[in-house]
Amino acid sequence: MRYEREEKKEHKIKKIGDMLGRFTIMAQNGEMTRTAVSDALKKYGLNIDTKNITVHKELVRIKISPAQRSELFLKQGRIIEELRQNPLTKNIKRVC
Repeated sequence: MRYEREEKKEHKIKKIGDMLGRFTIMAQNGEMTRTAVSDALKKYGLNIDTKNITVHKELVRIKISPAQRSELFLKQGRIIEELRQNPLTKNIKRVC
């Protein structure tokens, strides 16, 4: 009996990766994520302030001029690839 109880305790131990995953999700709408998006955009010539960036799950919305929006759509594939390399922004699938 005593040995069986000890086995059950082992199953209750959580992996540290699962716990860290929660913090990544919590930071999704945070300043760090918007900064990471802004840095990726700067790499491709779009200087956007973080206050103009909104992140919601897999979608990033940016308040920019129509000319900048056209440039964004031309470079969107490369920007998405850049965002996938960062753990905070790896789930982002669309930038508009």
